[in-house]
Amino acid sequence: MSSKIPKAVLAALAQKVRESPEKLKNLTFADATASLTAVKTEDLRFDVHKNTQNPNMATGIIQANSEAKNKAVKGFIKGSSGGHKGTHQIIGEKIRFVLGSNFNVEAVASAIEKGGVDDGEAATGSATGDTSSESSWTWSTEHGRYYRMKSDETYEWSAASEAASDGEWTWSPEHRRYYRRKADGTDEWS
Repeated sequence: MSSKIPKAVLAALAQKVRESPEKLKNLTFADATASLTAVKTEDLRFDVHKNTQNPNMATGIIQANSEAKNKAVKGFIKGSSGGHKGTHQIIGEKIRFVLGSNFNVEAVASAIEKGGVDDGEAATGSATGDTSSESSWTWSTEHGRYYRMKSDETYEWSAASEAASDGEWTWSPEHRRYYRRKADGTDEWS
């Protein structure tokens, strides 16, 4: 945790997350959008970056706002030597978390309260369900999306989205044209 950021300021951001978990749980990104500010207080904000390889995951970053009111936060911004000197500054580590029904609001809020210390709990799923016996997400080239084995030995598939699940265009010397594997398992030819 960054000792320069007051615990009360971090707690205020964590409380905002707890008060509006749907902002993170149901977060979606427009096609060209890579990141957005999901939750904001007068001193800090929680920016979320999409995971281009797994649509069910995201990465959050705590940042100090340039228009912060808290003197310690203002001092942190001015005293930092990073690439955003004088404007905004990243606080702590990146916080990876699960989107959708397995979103764990308490794990994300706790990581924020710790000043961006990510213990990995938010990336493993909801506190309301036991996800400890589920396998990690694996990419299926054949199906063009992620899957994992659940504790009841059934497969869980990530939501298919065209941008994340359709394969890359590949040249076929045999057919002398490009093709790609679609999310539904069919091939699309140019």
